[in-house]
Amino acid sequence: TGGLLLEERNDQIEYYFTEGLEFVAFSSQEELLEKIRYYLEHENERIQIALAGHKRARQLFNGRQFWNKVLSL
Repeated sequence: TGGLLLEERNDQIEYYFTEGLEFVAFSSQEELLEKIRYYLEHENERIQIALAGHKRARQLFNGRQFWNKVLSL
């Protein structure tokens, strides 16, 4: 939907997306709150990361790829 993805650090998300460029990672509740405050104050940076993440998600997960997997093409 184009929103900023804040995700607890894990190998799965880092396999598909680049931290700091396409999503924001955190390791604790305190770090999450710190990053929320930061990105609320830095709108341009927040929008850039959100748009890059949205673009990457659309590249990775679209109808063509879905049906290719379903039909094993």
